[in-house]
Amino acid sequence: MQYLEFFLYGLGGMLIFLIYNYINATSNEEQQANEDGKYVLRMNRLYQIIGIISLVVAAVFTIGVIIYFDIEMLILGVMMLLLFGGLGSLCFLYYKNHIVSFDEEAIEITDWRGRENRLYWDEIHKISFNRFSGLVKLESVGKQAGLHYHLVGLVDFVTMMENKTQWRAKALKLPIEK
Repeated sequence: MQYLEFFLYGLGGMLIFLIYNYINATSNEEQQANEDGKYVLRMNRLYQIIGIISLVVAAVFTIGVIIYFDIEMLILGVMMLLLFGGLGSLCFLYYKNHIVSFDEEAIEITDWRGRENRLYWDEIHKISFNRFSGLVKLESVGKQAGLHYHLVGLVDFVTMMENKTQWRAKALKLPIEK
């Protein structure tokens, strides 16, 4: 039985490793500007798939609590709802709402909540990267916005950022291969 558990843990770890590497690789894919000269970046479709699967798992546990109601099942159901429901919702909302479009003049960022922000390259006074949250934070006069580093085509944003500002991906420790 221990060999089966070891195999399953190894398989799970390998799957997570492959998914993470795939998502990082798509951040390094170059995108083409549209007819207006804007680049439009969206989150990887795996965010949608993982979000839906997590929400289904949360729903199954919630239904299990309703059918087999006892205190242990209630505790387990609440924990699974918080874990899978919370993370699944966040993944799904990132895929659905988080869009970044930019051109030579400005950046338009819609965050995971659907809030829109517009910043101009020449007004940006600070850029930072938080490895824990995965967000590249942009600050300009009176405005602040963040974009996730798992956006497909982020390398195009980084190229524009390096051309338009003083910040460099290497100094920010962005995991982008140019």
